[in-house]
Amino acid sequence: MSNESDQPPAENHAREQQAPAGVQPTVAVAAPKMALRYRNRLVEFFFRLFTERPLGAFGAIICLLLLLTGIFADVIAPTTWAGTCLPGSSTGRSSR
Repeated sequence: MSNESDQPPAENHAREQQAPAGVQPTVAVAAPKMALRYRNRLVEFFFRLFTERPLGAFGAIICLLLLLTGIFADVIAPTTWAGTCLPGSSTGRSSR
């Protein structure tokens, strides 16, 4: 006659717990692989950036805008600072 204490514990088996009275036990079912959506790594990066670190994302947007402004400066302001006429810009409308 063998006792349960004589047998070694099963390492790969999870212990079953009894559910309290009146509670239905639930079973976890793995989702099929087709139901999982695949996201691009870049999309996943930006999604996590905006959800986990919104202040850092805001700072990154400001830095990106400053960088783009510097790159397209010639298109945004085609004349140089020396090419503007400062005395003429402060006068009112001319009658000409």
